[in-house]
Amino acid sequence: MDKLSRIYERYQEYVRSNPAAASHVESAVRALSYLIAGERLRVKVKVNIIAHVLYNSVV
Repeated sequence: MDKLSRIYERYQEYVRSNPAAASHVESAVRALSYLIAGERLRVKVKVNIIAHVLYNSVV
């Protein structure tokens, strides 16, 4: 836990000294998380559609 506290303190110092850069990094991380989640959803939908088509073609 001590290491995590130090990392958080260093992050706070960085944000105080570079607010614009920190904002850009946080925006990029947020966008990346949305892209990853969207890609997972897209893959899941495609897999479900393929499974549905295969099931209906067999039945």
